[in-house]
Amino acid sequence: MKKMYNCKSYEDIPDTDGVYQYEKEKSKYPAYHFRMSAYDMALFGMLYLRNGLWNGKQIIPGDWIKKSTTAHSVADPELGLGYGYLWYVLPEDPVIGKSYLHTGAGIHMLAIFPKLKLVLIHRVDTGKPYTFTQANLFELWDLVFAARN
Repeated sequence: MKKMYNCKSYEDIPDTDGVYQYEKEKSKYPAYHFRMSAYDMALFGMLYLRNGLWNGKQIIPGDWIKKSTTAHSVADPELGLGYGYLWYVLPEDPVIGKSYLHTGAGIHMLAIFPKLKLVLIHRVDTGKPYTFTQANLFELWDLVFAARN
């Protein structure tokens, strides 16, 4: 078993591929943080985009992909943002269709747009200072969608 850390923020987590974070005042269960490269995030996104199918083999059941990317609760009623099983589910759009995303510590994001056959990744090196904000992320997102026309 890996060593447990009582980290108060993401910056306190040691520079390893993965680590348990145990905060007894928040939960009796530890969190497990892990780091993924942008490439690995893209591969994971492609697996979801392909409905769990990889090289002709069903790696994740298609029913699980559908269930996990369906909104089961409301995350932001103003935006119509839902939450599935660790996925934010965006309101369905006539052009974009159903889409969903996962965010990570810092400003990491993996967004999947099945109708557009698009996986969008954003990652920063959270081990170093950065100035990229969520507003920058939305600006980047707008630029990507504007470029597809």
